[in-house]
Amino acid sequence: QFTVNPFINRLFVSNSVGNSIAAFDPTSNGSVGANHVISGALTLLSNPGQIAVSEARQELYVANSGADEVEVFYLQAEGNVAPLRHIKTAGITAPTGVAVSGNELFVLGNQQIAVYNLTDGGDAVLPQRLIGGANTLMTTANGSIAIGNGQVLVPNVLTVLGFNTAATGNVAPTKILTSTGANSLVTARAVSVSGNDLFVTDTTGAPTPTVYRFAVTANTTDAPLSKITGVTTGLVGPAGTVVRPSAPSELFVATTSSVRVFPKTQNDGTAPTRNFTSAALSTPLSLIFADSF
Repeated sequence: QFTVNPFINRLFVSNSVGNSIAAFDPTSNGSVGANHVISGALTLLSNPGQIAVSEARQELYVANSGADEVEVFYLQAEGNVAPLRHIKTAGITAPTGVAVSGNELFVLGNQQIAVYNLTDGGDAVLPQRLIGGANTLMTTANGSIAIGNGQVLVPNVLTVLGFNTAATGNVAPTKILTSTGANSLVTARAVSVSGNDLFVTDTTGAPTPTVYRFAVTANTTDAPLSKITGVTTGLVGPAGTVVRPSAPSELFVATTSSVRVFPKTQNDGTAPTRNFTSAALSTPLSLIFADSF
């Protein structure tokens, strides 16, 4: 038996240095405490990267880079708790990205994408299919991935690559987004999708760390629709991004020591509308929302 404590629209944040997952109220501002934290030896968390959610299954998926596997927790897990199960495959090492689409889990690790069923678990799980090989161009693929416009989107430093979600094997990408000029990607680290928008964080940018907003259909040298950049933004080491479902004009960005909130269409170096720090934040990498249940 266990007790379920319903919550409404929580923001989950993975912390690579603190080896934890923290949940916050999305209206947080200033110095705040977490609503709850998943951390401790039993969690097996070691340099956790991207997190993903299946609200249908009430599960939280964590790319657990230091353990070379994906950990799966109850969505309402709290404290020093063991995962429900893990997903591990020989050759899929140091996973950094996870994304849920329907009943499938996409995992980026070791320059390839493994696709699993959400119900999979164990030490030697055979993926449903693999996307990998020289033709994929995933030579520097690393960071958070996303699903949008029928594609799995992968940051590849100088590019964002796209593959059909049904793709398998050593296939060429269907999208190679570089942008151009002052908007050229330099160190693309994470991607996220909200509706028709594709957000790309660039930890180097041109000339400073930048969050770009492209059309989700953008390809080759297409220009961004807007970008957030400049010293005043506080974008130091920007990592994951997410748009708040219940307030779709708000873009949340994980930075080296805080979470910053901007208008998603902002196109300059204006300071965030608000930001929050917390003792529960320690090098945040990934953000995801889960609605009430």
